[in-house]
Amino acid sequence: MIQKINHQFLSLLILFSCTQMLGRVISIKNNQDFEKFVLQAKNPVVLKFSADWCGVCTSIQDDFEKIAKEKEFATITFAQISNPDFPKISKKYGIIGIPTFVYFKEGNVLGQDVGVQNIDDFQPELRKNIKTKFDPSHKQKEKEAIKQKAHTFFATERDWLNWAVDGLKEFFTSSKSA
Repeated sequence: MIQKINHQFLSLLILFSCTQMLGRVISIKNNQDFEKFVLQAKNPVVLKFSADWCGVCTSIQDDFEKIAKEKEFATITFAQISNPDFPKISKKYGIIGIPTFVYFKEGNVLGQDVGVQNIDDFQPELRKNIKTKFDPSHKQKEKEAIKQKAHTFFATERDWLNWAVDGLKEFFTSSKSA
């Protein structure tokens, strides 16, 4: 009986540990960590350059960690690096402001986003940026959605213009007969 309970407890403990590790944000502590977790990573990487003294960096930290734990991004590694502690790495990747998010795939930079426009919109913006950088079909889907919105807009404008022209025609023909 005790062995059965211990096995169940051990299984739950292992499951809990694995789920915690999946969503953890890796803190880069040295050049070897950067090499291992960013440049040699098999999965895509979102690397956040930040600093302890940066108010925006600290205010978005919880949101960054929440996104890292989402199932949708389970195949993406989330990491952070202190900009002042790694000036050579920061210079190599052209970090001019913080926070900066650099998107890596197979050691190559796919793009970067500097700063946070609106803290309230941070989570949806980061999700969109991750999808755009790592999922090529997302760009096409986004273009199609914009195209559809434009089509709807112009169809509405065309209908309004037709209504206005018909109204003007009626106005001028009725004023001639009066």
